Parts: sequence; C-alpha cells; structure tokens
Amino acid sequence: MRSILYLIVCMTVCARAEFSLPAIFSDRMVIQRDLPSAIFGSGEPGETISITLKDTTGKVTKSKQTKVAGNHRWHLHLDPTPAGGPYTLTIADADTSREITDVLFGEVWLMSGQSNMANPIGKDTYAPLVQGDNFPLIRSYQQRSGWTKAETFNIKFFYAQAYFFARSIHRAEGEKVPVGLYSAAYVNSAIHEWMDPLTLPAHPESAAKPGAARHYNNLVRPAMGYTFRGMIWDQGENNGDLGADSTQYGKWLRSLITNWRTLSGNPDMLVIIPQLPTIRDQWRKAQDSPVATGGNDRTTRIRQGQFEALALPDTYLVTTWDTSDGDIHPRNALAKGERAALVYQNRVKGRSDVLPQGPTFHRQEIQGDKLILHFRHTGNGLAHDPKIPATLQKDANPATDLLGMAIAGADGKFHWAVAEIGKSHITLSSPEVPAPSQARYTWADDLIQLGNLVNSAGLPTPTF
Repeated sequence: MRSILYLIVCMTVCARAEFSLPAIFSDRMVIQRDLPSAIFGSGEPGETISITLKDTTGKVTKSKQTKVAGNHRWHLHLDPTPAGGPYTLTIADADTSREITDVLFGEVWLMSGQSNMANPIGKDTYAPLVQGDNFPLIRSYQQRSGWTKAETFNIKFFYAQAYFFARSIHRAEGEKVPVGLYSAAYVNSAIHEWMDPLTLPAHPESAAKPGAARHYNNLVRPAMGYTFRGMIWDQGENNGDLGADSTQYGKWLRSLITNWRTLSGNPDMLVIIPQLPTIRDQWRKAQDSPVATGGNDRTTRIRQGQFEALALPDTYLVTTWDTSDGDIHPRNALAKGERAALVYQNRVKGRSDVLPQGPTFHRQEIQGDKLILHFRHTGNGLAHDPKIPATLQKDANPATDLLGMAIAGADGKFHWAVAEIGKSHITLSSPEVPAPSQARYTWADDLIQLGNLVNSAGLPTPTF
C-alpha cells in the first residue's frame, strides 16, 4: 500500500511538464533576418531551455540558453542573422529535445484582415498570373496546414494579395531572400473581432459587440511575440456596412496597430493598409455632387479612418481604386501586392528612387480666396491621370483636367474647385466659395474613381 501511495504522490509531485512551443515554430518555418528574432514558449519554472542552430554540415552557428520564468514562460532572441538556410533549430531542456528542420532566415510578414486579404489564388482569376511559378523560398503559414512552400501545386492555396507581395519582394532580392507569410485573415470580419481583449475596455463601443476579440484570440494571439518585419492589414468593408460606427474606425485601427506592434516586440514594424475599393462600377457616369452625405459616405469614412492611421510612424497606404472593377471583392490582388512591395523597396532596401505610396495630403494654407493643399510622396511632381477623362466631371478644370477636388467655406457647402497643380501642392478656388476653409477629394462611396491625382510614379492619391 505504501508503495502504491508513494507512486501516486511521485507521479503527481515529481513529474515535470515538458516545454512547449507555439505551432508556428515548426518545419519549413521562416525567421526574420537581420533583426533579433524571438524564440519563446512555456515550461516548468526554473528549467533551463537551450537553443542551437546548425547549418547543413552540422556546424553549430548559434547557441543560447534561458530559464523558464515563474509564470511558466520562457523567451529569448537569436542574434540578427542574414538571409539563408536551411538550418536545423534544436530546442531542449534537461529531458526533452525537439528538432525543427528546413528553417530559413528571410523576410517575415503578418497578413491579416477580411475577405480581400483571405481570397486565395485559386484556380480561375489569378491562375494565368502564376503559371509556371515555383518559389520554394516563399512560404506561408496557415493554421490548418502549417508552413507551406510556394511550389507549383501549392500556390493556389496562398492568399492572392500576400503571394503577389511576397513574389515581388522575392524577385527584388534576386530570388535569394526567403519570404515567410503568417496568414491570418477571416471573411466577413469587423475590426473589433481582431482587437486584443486587453485593449477593449478603452473602446466600450466595440467591446460590447458580438464576437469581440475572437479572431485575435484564435488567429493572431498564437503568433504574438514572433518577429515580423511588417504587416499588411486589409479590412474595413464590414465596418462600413455597420454605418453607425464607421466614424470610429480610425481610432480603432490606430489602437490595433499600436497594440500589435507592442505585442510583436517590434515597435517599428512596418504597416501597410490597402484602402477600400470602389463598391459599384458607376465611375463612368458624370459626378454631380462633390461630396456624399446622408449615409452614402460610409465606405468613404472608413477610407478616411485608414488615412488617419498615417499619423502613426512607419505606416503606409496602398491605393488601388484605379485598378478596381467595381466589385466589393475586386480582382486586383496583383496591383495590391505589387504596390505594397514598393514600401518594402523604399524602406527595407533603402531605394529613395521608389515612391512607397501615392501623394498624401499633408497640410493646407489659406490665401484669400484660394486654398493651397500640400502633399507628401509626390516624387518629381503631381499630375493628373489621363486615363480618366475630364468629361466625366462637368466642372473639371480644363487647364489641368484634375478631377475630384471640392472646397467649402464656413457654411460647409462644397463646390467643385478649379485646380492649379504645382510640384507638391495644388491651389484650389471656386467663384462659389469666396473664403475657402476646407477641401475634400473623391468623398463618395461609389464615385471614388473620378479622382485622378497621381504622383510621378502614377500612384493615385487616397481619399481625404
């Protein structure tokens, strides 16, 4: 009896829990190059965790140790490592050892949002654009499949926008730098479903909504702490449909970005936001009202919220209304991915000759009956896009053919503006507005394509 009792007590008290790892730490994983890269998990408090990295010859290239903290968590950083591989990553405690094989160092990006991010390459729309592609150094992590290589038979499962982004930066690096995509998107989701529950008390209007934090908990939280160079966030359609809360979107988005940067351990994480698309194909009709109101600007207000996120550092907009087909799920993932890659070219590769985004409104000044708007990211100068004819707007300025600009005075009544384009500024005026104080550009849900202001790279201006 004493022997049995001793065995039971020993099994209860003497047994130690094995260390554990998040599922993202698995075969074929990609670790962020050139930055301290986090490796983390859980275990028995006080236990020593050892990590070694071996190359294909078996040579140990890196080795580190840490102790499991009292909260059962352990965490360490590998020293910055250049692009390359494959490596074998071994993680061990006193009794257990695990090997993760085919590990690469490269560019690692978080891809999140709703359906316009989650839409896959598939077998139809994008198939001709990936014919013959075979890039085993591009890899995507999804919960249901783990790390998958972008080989010919697997590419159809990749998020389309994410794949085209990865392919573009991979090619920009001579197809030598691996690219890892952590794919965490969900169709028909609203932003409050992606917010960390610890931040929701600061946003009671979103905390009370059904499904608050559920996609964060299920898809994002398991990877928080993993080292990402940046993220692409493509979401907002559902919040536009909600209408009443669309004016809050900018505040929620800034909160989400700040929180995810903190939790990822990279406060400088690059953030790229594709602006919402044109919802209906009405851009070929003449625009009669300069500024939409009364519920016809719900999507536009979401675009404004996305624009306001530019107040945060290292944040960029991808504007692709010029490639939209009018569907809520436009088949323009190629343009989105390749334009997002311009941010990588500019910020990561340091190419000052590559503009990271379209012209963005910076500030305004009033000079009598004129309103002067100043822009960033203009390159060699602002211009109008000749593909969108000025005849679509009856009051277009014949001197510049610039569309979509409207101004108002203190009464808030907007009128089409005559525009004079400078290198990085636009001078606006209207005989109906003797004392202008505010401006709007393409402020309408389904008429956004009537704007045609671009920079020297041909990239369009976001709504404001």
